[in-house]
Amino acid sequence: MFNVLIIDDNIKRAQKAEIELKNKTKNFVTINIQISENTNDAERKLKNSKYDFLIVDIKLPKKKGDNPTEINTYKLIDKISNGKLNSSETLIGITSEINEIKNYKEEFEKICSIVLDAHSFSTKWIDRIANHIKQKIDFIKIKENQIKKGIITIHGIRSYGEWQKKLHDNLSCTGIDEKKRFDYEIINSLSIFSKKVAQKNIRKLEMLIKSVAEEKDEIYLFSHSFGTYITLKAVINIIEEKTKHNISTIIISGSVVDQSFNFDKITNSGIKIVNDCATSDYTLYLSKVFIPRLGMIGKTGINSFSNRITNRFINGGHSAFFDDDYIENFWVPIVVNNEIKDIDLRKANIFINGYLEKLISFIGNIKNIFFKP
Repeated sequence: MFNVLIIDDNIKRAQKAEIELKNKTKNFVTINIQISENTNDAERKLKNSKYDFLIVDIKLPKKKGDNPTEINTYKLIDKISNGKLNSSETLIGITSEINEIKNYKEEFEKICSIVLDAHSFSTKWIDRIANHIKQKIDFIKIKENQIKKGIITIHGIRSYGEWQKKLHDNLSCTGIDEKKRFDYEIINSLSIFSKKVAQKNIRKLEMLIKSVAEEKDEIYLFSHSFGTYITLKAVINIIEEKTKHNISTIIISGSVVDQSFNFDKITNSGIKIVNDCATSDYTLYLSKVFIPRLGMIGKTGINSFSNRITNRFINGGHSAFFDDDYIENFWVPIVVNNEIKDIDLRKANIFINGYLEKLISFIGNIKNIFFKP
C-alpha cells in the first residue's frame, strides 16, 4: 500500500486529484489517499500516520473558515522538514497562482521536491504527480536490490545550469539523493578555443567521477553543449587508465563533439550513450566550422551501428531539452529504471539535411587538419 496525503482547501481539486491518481497508478501500485483541507487537520494526520507522498497546496488556511495564506503552509512544511511531524521523502507543492508565491518561492523550493502549477481546468499537473509516484515505486524496487545510483551533471558554457536544478528536483521525487553538479574552473565563451583550459576541466571532472564511483554502483552523466566534450574526454581518460568508474549511461544534449570522436572506446567498455539532438540547433554549425576540435553531433546524430548508442531527435534549438516534460519523460526514466525511450521528430529536408550539412561537414573537416584532437 502506497499512502498519499493531499493537503488542499480546494476540495473539488483535491477530490479530482484523488480519482485521477488512483486511476493513473492502478496498474503498478495500490494507493491510499487521504485529504486535509487545513493545516490543523494535516498536523493531526501527520502526527498519527506516516505517508509515502505529500501533496501540499502552497496557500492553506490554519483551520476551516480561515483565509488561506502562504505562511500557514510554510509553517506546516517547516515542521515536516525539521522532524516535528512525520516526514516523507517526497513533498510536492501545488498552486493555481504560481506568481503569487514569490515571497516564499525560494523557501518552498528548498523544502518541496517540486512546485507545480495546478490549475483546476488542467490535469497536466496530476499526470506529472502520477509520473513521480511511478518513478518512486521503481526506485524503491531498485533500493530493495541494493543498487546505489548517482548522477553528475555538466552544463554548457552559457546555459548556467538552470536545467541541472530541474533534473535534480525531479530526481528528488524518486529518492535518489546522490546528485553532483560539475562547475567549471576559469571558463567563458572564449575558453572553448583553449585546449589548456579544457584539459584542466577534464581532469577536474575525472576526479569527481572517481570519487562518486567509490560510493555508487551506477553513475549517470548528464551534459550539455561544451560540457559534452568535457564529459566524453574525461570518460575516455578514465577508461584508458583502467580506473574504476561504474558509469552506466552518458546522456549528452546539444553536443559540440565531432563525428570523428572515438565513441567505440566508450561503448566497448559497456557504457551506453544517449545523444539528444535538436532539429533546429543551428548554433552547432558554428561549432563545426570555426572552433578547433569541435563538431555538431548534437544536430546530425552519431554515425554508429553500436546498439549502445541511441540518437534521439526533437524539435527546437540548442536548449530544447530543458522543458520539464522532456526531463521527466526522457531523462528521469534512464536513471530510475534504465529505460531509454526513442523519439525522432525529424522531417525530411533535402537542402538542410543533405546539401548544407554536407558542405558544413566538409569545411569543418578541413579545419580539423590544422588542429590536433
